[in-house]
Amino acid sequence: MTEELELKLVEKYPTILKDYRGNCQQTCMAWGMECGDGWFDILDNLCGFITNLQKSRSYFLPKKNGEYIDFHCPDVTFVQIKEKYGTLRVYWRFAEWDYEELASQIKDSEVLDKHINSYFDTIENAIDFCDYLSSKTCEVTGRPGKLYSKGWSVTLCKEEAIKRFGFDPDDEVSEDI
Repeated sequence: MTEELELKLVEKYPTILKDYRGNCQQTCMAWGMECGDGWFDILDNLCGFITNLQKSRSYFLPKKNGEYIDFHCPDVTFVQIKEKYGTLRVYWRFAEWDYEELASQIKDSEVLDKHINSYFDTIENAIDFCDYLSSKTCEVTGRPGKLYSKGWSVTLCKEEAIKRFGFDPDDEVSEDI
């Protein structure tokens, strides 16, 4: 992805992309977003979804003293964004927070675990959906595309596929790519 588009995402989602261009010994985001410009909208929507999840869904967890804690989704940090086998891959983690401290205050830590797992599953499902969307979206242009898997896997629109392969890969005659 071009640096200009990467910086738009970093500016819009500074928490999720806080490791962008960080130390290569600590994060794979040191190399930026290793995918084409065509997947910009997919990443923008994913980051927007996660941001909305963190702001909108919270749980009131009963504390040991009878009070409640308003528990929100922990901050999410992307540790790598890349193309792999022709589709978008996003690797992430919850940002640092003190689970032990929070669990020690809660009446039932299993309830905390249940909500953390719910957030984890929701984010994983969103990322899986983005992986699927990328298999239908040209990595170069963002237009509807197709995953070509003979040889090097790549998702391209018809026009970009013709540029890449030198012929129309959807023609029945050209099945050897």
